[in-house]
Amino acid sequence: MTAPPERLLAIALLFLSCATPRLVLSRHDAEHQRRADLYTDGTAQWLGEGGERYDSISEIQLSSKGLVYVAHRGASSFVVTPTLTLGPYEAVTQLLLADDRAVFAAAQERRWLAVRDDGTHSRPYQTVQSLRLSPDGRHFAFVGSDGACARVTVDGTEGPCHERVLTLDVDDDGRAAIVIRENRLERVVFQPGDGGTPQPAAEAIAELHVTRGHIAYAARHGLRWAAVVDGAVSSECGRVRHLRFGDAGRRTGWVCADGDRSAVVIDGLEGERWPQVSAPLLRDDATGWAYVAHDASGAWVISSDSRFGPFAEVNDLALGPHGVTFVARENGACTVVHRERRTELAAVVDGSLALSDDGEHWGLISADPKTRTFWLTVDGARMRAVTGEDVFGGSPLGPWVRRSLVQR
Repeated sequence: MTAPPERLLAIALLFLSCATPRLVLSRHDAEHQRRADLYTDGTAQWLGEGGERYDSISEIQLSSKGLVYVAHRGASSFVVTPTLTLGPYEAVTQLLLADDRAVFAAAQERRWLAVRDDGTHSRPYQTVQSLRLSPDGRHFAFVGSDGACARVTVDGTEGPCHERVLTLDVDDDGRAAIVIRENRLERVVFQPGDGGTPQPAAEAIAELHVTRGHIAYAARHGLRWAAVVDGAVSSECGRVRHLRFGDAGRRTGWVCADGDRSAVVIDGLEGERWPQVSAPLLRDDATGWAYVAHDASGAWVISSDSRFGPFAEVNDLALGPHGVTFVARENGACTVVHRERRTELAAVVDGSLALSDDGEHWGLISADPKTRTFWLTVDGARMRAVTGEDVFGGSPLGPWVRRSLVQR
């Protein structure tokens, strides 16, 4: 029995639509200098119009210096870098990219390896977890476990056996700070050891951070928490959250929550208590800080040298040499406050606010709800239209807008 012509036409169109390559997703690096386009023809996937075909592609990592991704063909997995295709492996997890260095965990013969993007790898372990790269990408640490013994390896040097390793962080100097749990207590140890006074044990440790030779974390004793910064213990509170470094590691900030009130603490000095506060924003290269607080009257912007509000809502904060810049919503519109000057916009894409290095200029992605268009906007003036792919490409918008300010 012959199918009717319209049925045959529908089948032909379906076949052509499946065979024609279509774009699955576009992903940008943080500064929107590179874009990775993932295509499929219904049976295979590839990156770039001429990329190698695989059954599927996952864990795409993109920086301004390179593209690294995990690809799958049959029962095998591969890691593809700009210069090498590594594999086949039984499985790949924890792909991590910092600067132009990539690392990942890979399974071979039912054991796990920690692998660098040049193909060098650790010895096999029963499990490999907590892969970490230093911010500059030069130092690599991970936890490898066999049975009840967990060991941290830093730059190829394996450390002693621990009962349990909970987390770790590695600094640009190649020193790892490690939270271990032994005898029902937790404490921070260093690898390589610094020869200094050991960090005190606690019932629980959280919020571990290291930078430029400084260390900070939250420690719990009983039901109370305290921040520990370079060995100095703060006053206790119900919970320590959002611990941050600023001023090249010389300044710290965190949220101290007690009951239905919270306060931001800067260098151990507790600020005003509010029903709700945001995580503190600290400048990395200066002493400035800011946060958003909420009470019954609305949202307030509190900084090291000013206070603004109340507003219906505050969506974005940026800190420059001249103070805080922010995006607030009031009277149904968005207002950008920069050096106490206000600019009203119809709509703003959250997370896109950025400042020039000297703090004189601000930029963001604004939106026109009537025309459904997006614009790179600098100091209130539309500079150029941007696409939905730019806005929704899966990477933070702030660094890209900041780069646009630099190029301008």
